[in-house]
Amino acid sequence: MDLIQTALLTLSNPMYAIILALAVYSITRLLSIDSFPPIEKARNWFYDRFPHDGYSSLKRPVRGAWITTGASYHVNLGVWQGELVSCPWCLGWWVSLVGSALFLFWPTVILALCVPFALRVIPGIIESLLH
Repeated sequence: MDLIQTALLTLSNPMYAIILALAVYSITRLLSIDSFPPIEKARNWFYDRFPHDGYSSLKRPVRGAWITTGASYHVNLGVWQGELVSCPWCLGWWVSLVGSALFLFWPTVILALCVPFALRVIPGIIESLLH
């Protein structure tokens, strides 16, 4: 019970809650959408094995229902594992769950690790507001 009380006491500061929320958004976006080469390569490797609805690839998917369109394959019916990664709502839930569990045990360390991820989204938010 002490872990939960410590975590809730830490979260009573609204700034910490905002940092965690922005970090969850940032990590979810990084894993599901962003084109950072190492993450994108890992995500494409995963999608080749567990495609989501609408996924297109030059490699024939291992699972799911697909059709050929020229030289590529288009997945009509993906598998649930691919949907969990491609859907920001689904992946956001899992990132939040892992982040919350880790926060219970190491609130200060997790907050310190979340600050760069939280700050990472600020330029994108400002850019989208200005344009």
